Amino acid sequence: MKKKMININTNFLALPTFLSFENNGKEKAEGFEKGDLIYIFGYFKKCEKEGKIYKNFVVKSYNLIAGAKS
Repeated sequence: MKKKMININTNFLALPTFLSFENNGKEKAEGFEKGDLIYIFGYFKKCEKEGKIYKNFVVKSYNLIAGAKS
């Protein structure tokens, strides 16, 4: 199944409180600060559980946009 990949440029408002960006137990978003502009690449994934449909955004990669502050 082919996924529609999406590019997003966004303002990093605050560190996430309801989830974390981790890989092998290491925090991956710790280099970002409030107000940083970041680039996110990923896709939406729909899941159905107990009759409800959930739409999650799966992040494939993200980077700081160099020299950019909002």
